[in-house]
Amino acid sequence: MIGRLVINRIENILASGKSVLLLGPRQVGKTTVLMHLQESYSGSVFLDCDEPDVRSLLTDASSSTLRNFLGSQKIVIIDEAQR
Repeated sequence: MIGRLVINRIENILASGKSVLLLGPRQVGKTTVLMHLQESYSGSVFLDCDEPDVRSLLTDASSSTLRNFLGSQKIVIIDEAQR
């Protein structure tokens, strides 16, 4: 994978305990960056909202439902969140 400065910036933000929103035009590698981050962090989960079952799980979910689903995950990565 081509080295990306954005990965270092995202990792620094995550280390501070803050959320990150990754935006950009189509086909520039956003999903690739997210998948790389997910592989780098144990205790993370990757949710792809292109998948109908993931969309239905996240739509109108209560906080207790999300806690039960996510368990002890420290980092939640949501791809295609606009869906």
